[in-house]
Amino acid sequence: MKQLAIGITIGIAIAAALAPAASATSFVRVADEALADQASLIVVGTVVSRGAPQGLMATDYRLRVDEVIAGSVATPELVVRVPGGGAGAVRRKIWGAPSFQHGERALLFLTAGEGGTWRVLHLFLGAFHLAPAGERTLAVRDLSEVSEAVLEPDGSISTIPFKGGKVHRSRRRFRQFRKP
Repeated sequence: MKQLAIGITIGIAIAAALAPAASATSFVRVADEALADQASLIVVGTVVSRGAPQGLMATDYRLRVDEVIAGSVATPELVVRVPGGGAGAVRRKIWGAPSFQHGERALLFLTAGEGGTWRVLHLFLGAFHLAPAGERTLAVRDLSEVSEAVLEPDGSISTIPFKGGKVHRSRRRFRQFRKP
């Protein structure tokens, strides 16, 4: 019996080692209105720095708040903590976790996190990168690492990878999410 357990354990280990690494995540679509209802805070901000919090495999983005669309903030800057990352040789990749560049502007749907930080609601679904497009500003969701999970009429679930990796929304549409 012990040899059988060892054989199964070795078989599982070999299968795991030979399996291709996951390089995407699947999601179920959440309506923008539902994001707005679930968010404690919706802001437009500019990334002023990024770093790894001590002892966590996460990335902290310091965000200067340019505009509060819903909710309220007491300070002109927020720390937005995103899972994945880390310092040194040990790092963690979370597929579908948003990432931002220094100086980038973003529209973020946030919930309160630990230690005074904020977290992006539903990972990439609550993060829109702002991109100028002529006289308009587009809110762009990065879908390059994800596939949408869809319930088929027969009850099965299928996944649909996104081609092109971006979904655009006009920033003006988000004005409707202002809460009284």
